[in-house]
Formats: sequence, structure tokens, C-alpha cells
Amino acid sequence: MAEFRDLSCLLDPRSVAIVGASPKAGWPVRLWANLQHCHYPGRVYPVNPNYETMWGAKCYRSLEELPETVDHAVIIIPAERVIEMLRNSPLILFRSATIYSGGFGEGGDPEGLKRKEFLQAYARENNVHFCGPNCMGLVSTGSRAMLFPDQRLADIREGGLAIVSQSGGLVGALVRAAVGWGIGLSYFVTSGNEADAELSDYLHHFLNDERTKVIGAFIEGVRDGEKFLAVAGEALALGKPIIALKVGRSAKGEAAAMAHTGALAGNDSVFD
Repeated sequence: MAEFRDLSCLLDPRSVAIVGASPKAGWPVRLWANLQHCHYPGRVYPVNPNYETMWGAKCYRSLEELPETVDHAVIIIPAERVIEMLRNSPLILFRSATIYSGGFGEGGDPEGLKRKEFLQAYARENNVHFCGPNCMGLVSTGSRAMLFPDQRLADIREGGLAIVSQSGGLVGALVRAAVGWGIGLSYFVTSGNEADAELSDYLHHFLNDERTKVIGAFIEGVRDGEKFLAVAGEALALGKPIIALKVGRSAKGEAAAMAHTGALAGNDSVFD
């Protein structure tokens, strides 16, 4: 029987830490601004050892110094520093995290694959879940967690459509179109390299979310065929449609998928 990850802390966090917070860098500034613009009700902690305050709030030197174990950490630092941070801490620093940086085996890089294997082992051993790496984050309109670094999407309204995409750039374009057409969303997620949480885990969560009525998926590859077929059967039983766009049918498309997310495009007979 297929087992799915519990993504409640990842997708609907009650507290967020911004690791790599900076008044100069674009993505941390946009994430903070989006959380403020959407009136995120949870606690937000900037983390950077070089600052005492950030954006009018106390800035913490490390995750260990936070007053709580946060539900979600958005980690915007290079791949090597991500591994160093996790390896050197004796504490469980968060319940879930989004890792935005690449360098975790996209394209088959040996050192990057070692980093990805470390993330997978860390997730298993510490019962935490990762979105990404090599992604652009996620949004939950219900919890007002706008963890996607694009201020053009800050005014998205709540609705019944959930989207998961293995391409960060494409989902941004799709959601901007939805905003322009007045379509509301419950979630949208860029799953990236999927070192931990994968496409089927997000689909399973959306299927069991009462707000979500329709699901869209942009698929470059599937890592666990059994889970994907199980979630497809679940969607059929619930009568909740999944509209999927599968790419990578050609040799060039498969190579692009491997270079982007590190995923094999897979046999199209599974999707057909």
C-alpha cells in the first residue's frame, strides 16, 4: 500500500523562519514583503548572523537561537551551506523547509547527488519534510503563507484550484494568468528536485483538502509509479479531477527534465 508524507506543516505553517534573510538580496526581501502584504498571521523570524535587526524585527544568528522550533524554514543559502547547517546542528531546527537553491544533483552532478542523499537521510531520520531543492517555493492562500518570491502574485485570491509543478518558472506564469482571469487558488507548489516530498505527496494532500476542487499538475517525471497510480485512483474515487500536463516525451525533453529537476521523464505509458 502506498504511503504518503504528512505535509501539513509544510503547506500550512503556523511559523516561518527566513534563513539567509538580507535587506539587499531580492528573494528574501520579496518573501518578507509578500508575507506582510498577505497579512500572514503566524510568527516570522529573520535569520542571519550578520544582523541584529531586519525589516523592523529582531534578526537571529541561527535557527538554534529561535524561541521555538518553527513549522517551516525558507532556506535561501547556497547548497554547501545548507548541508553544513544541518550537519553541524544537534537539534531538529524545523518541522519542514523549502530549499530554493540548486546544486543537489540536477543533471547528475556527483557532489550534488551526495548532498541530495544527505537531505533524504536527514528527512527520514528527523521526521521533517522538504520542498525542493531547486524550486521557487509555495503558496497556501488559506493560511496566507505566501512563500513564493514574486510580488506580482501577492494579490492572488483564495479559491478551489490547486497546482503543483516541477517547473518553477511555468507555475509562476500559470498563476499570473489565473490571477488575471480572476481564478482563485487553494495552493500552488513548485516541487523542484523533490529530495523528499514528491509530486504524489502534494496531489494526495490536495485531494484530501476540502477547499480544493480541481488540481493541476505540470509533470516532468514521476519518482514512484506505485504512489502516482494510487493517487490517480484516489482522485477517481473522490470525483476530484486532476488536469496533468506531461512533458519530456522526446529525447530532448527527457534530457531537459533530467537537467532541471534531476528526474527521469519516465515511460509515457504510465501517463497514457
